[in-house]
Amino acid sequence: MTSHRRLLLFSLTAAITCGTSAPAQSKNRQQPPLLAARNAVVDLESGKSTRLPGIKGYVVRADARNDSVFDVANLNVDVATSTQVRTTKQHVLLETLSGKAKWSVALESLALASQPGVHDRRLTKERVLVKSAGSIIALERATGNVAWRQDHGRTQAWTVRGDLLVTVTQDTDGSVLRVMSLQNGALASQVKLEAQPQAIVIGDHGIAVASQQQLRVFDRFGPELFKQTGSGTVVAHPDGWIVLRDATLSLLDRQGDAMWHAKMTKPKFLNSHELHVTATGNVILTTHQFMSDSGVFCQAFDGKSGEQQWTRQLAGLGIPHSKYFHHAYARSRKGVVDIISQGSGGAFVVTLDAGSGAQAQRIKVQ
Repeated sequence: MTSHRRLLLFSLTAAITCGTSAPAQSKNRQQPPLLAARNAVVDLESGKSTRLPGIKGYVVRADARNDSVFDVANLNVDVATSTQVRTTKQHVLLETLSGKAKWSVALESLALASQPGVHDRRLTKERVLVKSAGSIIALERATGNVAWRQDHGRTQAWTVRGDLLVTVTQDTDGSVLRVMSLQNGALASQVKLEAQPQAIVIGDHGIAVASQQQLRVFDRFGPELFKQTGSGTVVAHPDGWIVLRDATLSLLDRQGDAMWHAKMTKPKFLNSHELHVTATGNVILTTHQFMSDSGVFCQAFDGKSGEQQWTRQLAGLGIPHSKYFHHAYARSRKGVVDIISQGSGGAFVVTLDAGSGAQAQRIKVQ
């Protein structure tokens, strides 16, 4: 990934309803499925999108699951509760989307006022994490009180899923991977890395660390399960790990042995790939060109056999590619797959039948 693309991806935003807190949901009525795309939120039932004024940039997806919390570098939004966390030069605030503060904590009281880099935070179901140049502080989401603090040095990367926080820090003798409890900050394990990771993926059965040279997979509490030479795109699967290397898609079991290989259809001029695993274990591969309005090429593979189930090309917006940025990925719900495409010229969401790839709806994000 180029530095230009990385900057675009991680200087972006997430959004949801329009300016006021969402009304309480009836016990008998579930909240409609919502997706964030570009600088708006899409209601997948009504097909309507709501754009938030003052929000610029693009949404970066949450994790592989259908989590309601969108974790983005400069703004974090919880779709389910219409809540966001942000930091200013002096404070970290939890507030409604209309700007009403639930609590505010002075960075000076956290001994962060003089440290650079207080621009990264994560909103989880019970914690608000704030990262500075050398510290990670977890605040209680309900009150803003400090739950725990870790001072492990300069954090190069971090990711959150479920009850775990995984960080990569730069120590005097290289990079160190640390696995911590999100609840209390307790250190579960730490491992010295041989190379700077490009991606960290937390699964229910382990943690995958992908670099340019190799793929290493660890138990969630420390021991290395396997190591392989070569880079690739990785996502967790119920039976192990899905890895895309060049044009070959593979399912590795939890010990790193291949259960199947499949050749992906490789469209011309499309060079950016995203993987998604559905609740049933099937694999959705989306391919797009990140510098043009290419549309999105979608492929579905059976999670047990690797057999390709269907392919579908989704048209773009018909916009010239000059000064263009494009990011596309998939998420899934029961029986359907939602493809989110966001770019310089606009965004759209397409819902496909998970079994056949037939298009159920296409929503243009306003």
